[in-house]
Amino acid sequence: MKIIKVSAPLPLEEIPIERGGQEVDYSLTEEEAQEIEERFQIVEHVDGGALGEGQFGIAYATRDGKVLKLTTDELEYTVADLLMRNNYGPFAEVYKVGKIKRRLYYVLKELVTPLTEEERNNFDTIINLYTDYLDEQNYPEYIDPKFAEEVEDYVNSASNAGFGDVLSVDNIGRNKHGVMVCFDPR
Repeated sequence: MKIIKVSAPLPLEEIPIERGGQEVDYSLTEEEAQEIEERFQIVEHVDGGALGEGQFGIAYATRDGKVLKLTTDELEYTVADLLMRNNYGPFAEVYKVGKIKRRLYYVLKELVTPLTEEERNNFDTIINLYTDYLDEQNYPEYIDPKFAEEVEDYVNSASNAGFGDVLSVDNIGRNKHGVMVCFDPR
């Protein structure tokens, strides 16, 4: 079983990452967890278990190379549904969304490769310096001008979509075409 059930909640100080996965875990019965694993063909991440956890949920890899996000956040579900029906802007493709039960939703979406550590650092530097009147000439020399332009294009496009969390480097990666996308907008 890849969705691990525990008998009692961990004390907050012992939870290694955010509480989202724990909230999802306590929302599911053993049977529901097993059904989800089988239905979406969840595979264990190389580090064991999930791909990652956030404030409201947990993400798993599927056998067919997608990501299954289980979330307790209705806004996240609503945004994913909107993107599934009208994908515009730099966002991971959403294939399917649904409600599992009260206050528990799923989002099946494109698997995105996280930015490299260098890209993450440079992205943050650019975001901290970025204004409408700056161009790549104003960025530190160690930042590739093409990368700076890519970030500026991403920022303009993602910001115009009106979703939150699009400038958090933890929510940005590259799709199968190498394009910078947000995989967890709210």
